[in-house]
Amino acid sequence: TKQDEAMRAVSLEASPGLTEAEKRERRRARFAADAAAGPPPVPPRKYAWKGGDVTSNKAEAVAKFMARKATTEVFVGNLPTKTKSETLVGLFDGCTEARVLRDRAKCFGFAKFATLDEALAALSLDGTTLEGRKVSVRPARPKAHKPGGGQDETDDQGVAP
Repeated sequence: TKQDEAMRAVSLEASPGLTEAEKRERRRARFAADAAAGPPPVPPRKYAWKGGDVTSNKAEAVAKFMARKATTEVFVGNLPTKTKSETLVGLFDGCTEARVLRDRAKCFGFAKFATLDEALAALSLDGTTLEGRKVSVRPARPKAHKPGGGQDETDDQGVAP
């Protein structure tokens, strides 16, 4: 095979008594064999969510994440700035509640569904064009709890219940 020829070329290249021209020719043959073989195969992409097993099936990983977090809410990013909540409800079948948020030039939203299956079906709309913009649809992550910045749950003596 070509790989065996390349290995022989390497071993012969290290042989004493070869001229520089012979070494160059053997090197050229080895690189030609490597180029003909092509690049190595790309390994399948792995997906994992916190607390989950690694899998190469993205849909399975997303479904497990949403089931584990008990969420039926999806994040919709890259929305046109004039998008209204009614537009999101119309975009997704089975959407029970939608809210659109704007921050300067950014516009994004969240859509809630009655069941996990409806939320998973909505994820298939990732990359859909809405008013000329390609929207991204991903599972919504729960809001992280950030301590501080407000009153904590204490009574008037400063003792937590």
